[in-house]
Amino acid sequence: MFRLFSHSTSTESAQHASFLQTRPRVFLVLAVVALALAITGSLTALSTLAAGGPHLKVNPTAIGIPGDGPNCNGPHGNNWVCHVTISESFGSQGKLHWTTSSDTPSPTTTTFSPSGGTLSPGQQVRVTTSFCGGFAHFFFKGPSNTVKVTYQCG
Repeated sequence: MFRLFSHSTSTESAQHASFLQTRPRVFLVLAVVALALAITGSLTALSTLAAGGPHLKVNPTAIGIPGDGPNCNGPHGNNWVCHVTISESFGSQGKLHWTTSSDTPSPTTTTFSPSGGTLSPGQQVRVTTSFCGGFAHFFFKGPSNTVKVTYQCG
C-alpha cells in the first residue's frame, strides 16, 4: 500500500546533521557582523535613515539670563547675546537642511545668525540670537525633526 513515513537515506541524514552543526556558526558570523556594524555606527546610520532621514541635534535646549554664562553674555544695550550649537545626530549621513523660528510675542522679533543653512555630517554650527523679552521658545527645524529650545530672560 502507501508508505506514510519514508526512511531517509544515509546521505540525507548526513546532510541534515551537517546543517545542524553549521547553523550555530552561521548565527555567530551574523552576530559578529552586527556587532562590527554597531561599533562603526553603521547600524545607527541605517536606523536614522529608516526613521526618515538625518536628525537635527541642538545643545543646550534651555538657555536664559541671568546666570547662563556659558551660553549667554551681556547686556549689550537692552539685549543679551545667547547661542546654541546645532549638529546632526550621531550616525546621520548626508546633508541636513535646517531653519529657525521663534514664538516671541509681537512686536518683539528675534533674529538668528545664521538663520538657516545646510549641515554636512560631523559639522557643527553655532547659532546666536539677540533677545531679552521674557520667556520664549526657539525652534530649530530639520528634515526629520524640530527641536525646541526654551529661553528665559529676566
